[in-house]
Amino acid sequence: MQKLLRGFFIFITVIFFNINLYGSYNYTIFDAAKKGSVNELKKFIEKKKRDPNATDYSFNTPLHHAAAGGNLEAVEYLINKAKANPNLTNGVYAPGKTPIFYAVEKDHLDIVTFLIEKAKVKFDAEDYYKRTPLLYAAFAGHEAIVKYLVAKGAKITKEIIELSGEHEEISSFLAAQYQKSKKKKNKETEKFLKKYLKDE
Repeated sequence: MQKLLRGFFIFITVIFFNINLYGSYNYTIFDAAKKGSVNELKKFIEKKKRDPNATDYSFNTPLHHAAAGGNLEAVEYLINKAKANPNLTNGVYAPGKTPIFYAVEKDHLDIVTFLIEKAKVKFDAEDYYKRTPLLYAAFAGHEAIVKYLVAKGAKITKEIIELSGEHEEISSFLAAQYQKSKKKKNKETEKFLKKYLKDE
């Protein structure tokens, strides 16, 4: 009985330790970022001295969560005031993605613009699979982000055009831009583009 009670006590102690280590330190700051609560972020970062670049079990930082949540004010605070690193990559489920990928996937053009214009994040950043924000935007059908990234100079590839195939307006736009960028076009390229270009 004593061994059973001792084991239970050790178990509770470990759980309590983990809640304090990961709950009050990591999870709470992530919850604040997900909610986009700048006041809560200030509380944990400025008063409790939590690390703005802390990571969860998927290596996502508070900035990853704020970017995905679409709260520009929280993103601005984390970068401008808390000095969070906008170029940190995550892992496990979505390896190699920086916060801009999440803003792109969730169609938050204002955050994408801020990250590129103000935080100087690379618009042609690549994840571990060499996929760029433009690829994700095209695949998801986020036309405004696609056009913004192309205007910034994002590289268009045949793979990106193909992956945008379900979104006719986007695939046609990308094909036209790709055609303009190719001074020398062979028959194979012309045949490929013909599938996506709209008839004039």
